[in-house]
Amino acid sequence: MSKQFNIEVYSVETNERFPVKRVSSSTKIHELKIRLELIAGIPTHLQRIMYLDQGDMEDNSTLRHHDVVTGASLTLNIWKSWSSLIRACARGHIADVMDLGVTIDSSFRNPNIEHMDPEARKKCFLSRAAIALYVAVHRGHLSLIKELLKTGVDIGATTKNGRNILHVAAANGQDKCIELLLANGAGHLINATDDLGETPLQTACLWGQKACEGRLFLFQWRKRAGTMKSMTLLTQDQLMAHQLFDSSSKTWLYGDQSQMYQSQILPPQEFQGSGIGSKRSDHRLDKIKVENGPTKTKSLPVARTFAGPRKLVIKTPISDSALLTRGKIKEGFEEFHPLNNAKDVSRLSLRETLSQQLYDETIKEKRIKQLNKIKAQDDGYSVKQYV
Repeated sequence: MSKQFNIEVYSVETNERFPVKRVSSSTKIHELKIRLELIAGIPTHLQRIMYLDQGDMEDNSTLRHHDVVTGASLTLNIWKSWSSLIRACARGHIADVMDLGVTIDSSFRNPNIEHMDPEARKKCFLSRAAIALYVAVHRGHLSLIKELLKTGVDIGATTKNGRNILHVAAANGQDKCIELLLANGAGHLINATDDLGETPLQTACLWGQKACEGRLFLFQWRKRAGTMKSMTLLTQDQLMAHQLFDSSSKTWLYGDQSQMYQSQILPPQEFQGSGIGSKRSDHRLDKIKVENGPTKTKSLPVARTFAGPRKLVIKTPISDSALLTRGKIKEGFEEFHPLNNAKDVSRLSLRETLSQQLYDETIKEKRIKQLNKIKAQDDGYSVKQYV
């Protein structure tokens, strides 16, 4: 990639100098003209760029071909038939501009216009008015812009590169001009793209013109909001909390016999217990089926007792003798017969589990106390634990 540098372009007709940044030796002249269309405010087909020998630089040639170096000053000339109009527009001279063929009934003549038929002459005057408006917008001459708009100028005209008046206004920070143009029917140009695929709003972003960007965005937002359809709420259930207490909304239901005030002001929400940060429930209602249980009950209420692995506590009526018989444990816990299969283990009650651990003499007395405490609390019920 070629090294980038800065150059300067001097406009002879307007006596202005325009800095052009970040060009390279491989930059072509027609690419430079496209950039000058926004920088200098002169359409590309009117530009004549020259260097040291004051000869026209060909569009397909590069800056390297013409030995353009860092800080070089190029000359920008305009074709003779347009030079007087561009000069008057750049200076903002309204009277001079109006005499230079920007109206349909203008008496302005030059060698080219003299040989045109009335229809071609009309198109030429409209083209001159559009270019005059483009140059005036670039310089920010509001008075001249207003006068040109009164003549019926084509506000949607574009340059050879597809740029309209909003493009050049956005690139040069002419937010007052943008406001005036949008108020006079230029709103349809906001979404128009040039040959580079850029809209006026994107151009304002790229050139760092925040004020122009804000005005264009605000106009787009207002236009979009004006086409939106308001939501029609048919029932009270569709109203939000702040709408239910509006003075125009009913907050009660009434009939011949009674009147009922609405207390539910929010629409149905997601079940709060399923949220990530929801509080753990102390009582989880569920049902499980007990196979080969001691009673005929097939479904029993379940409660989640503590955090950690899920443990379901089931209360079923059973006597102590039946418990000792099913668990094959003799009173005093002196004998213990291991269970035969996994199903027996899964159906082992909490008291049987504690009894299984009592064969270890080191914790025997402690487990007996725990078992007696549970037995006293059960009041004739056994407690089974499922994991």
